[in-house]
Amino acid sequence: MSNKISVGQILKVTFNHGEDFVRVYGSKNKTGNMGTDEIFSATVSDISPPPGEPATTRQVSFEVDNSTELLEPGFYQKVSVVLNSPQSCLVVPLESMIDDQNSSVFVFEEGVLKRRKIVAGANDGSYIEIVSGLNPGDIVITSETSGLSEGMAVDVNLDEGSATH
Repeated sequence: MSNKISVGQILKVTFNHGEDFVRVYGSKNKTGNMGTDEIFSATVSDISPPPGEPATTRQVSFEVDNSTELLEPGFYQKVSVVLNSPQSCLVVPLESMIDDQNSSVFVFEEGVLKRRKIVAGANDGSYIEIVSGLNPGDIVITSETSGLSEGMAVDVNLDEGSATH
């Protein structure tokens, strides 16, 4: 599965346009106007510069399906655009990080704790993406890392999710 956006990809678009967006229309909308909860389908129509060229920013154009006739010409604020295909990545709780740079975690290997350097990606305030340095199935200490040190012997009970040292 690719984590890159491409021309032709389907997106979900929502408009948080406040009370002005909640109106009654004489349209073919069979489900009714859901106001700010209305989800529109859109298709990526252009990416500039193209994904094959190096760039720090890109302009992505998309065409919104307005067959419900709910969108009118005008200026919309607070627009959310989400890829319509699920993406997966390896994440750990943010509290797993054992340094201020979010570059290390403790993993359990062969009965002891080992400090593992990682490359972190995005975080949502609760979880942080692991770009490299961990593999699915690695046992990561996910809370109360203060007082722990590399080489410390621990017993891990995965059924109860607890560890003792």
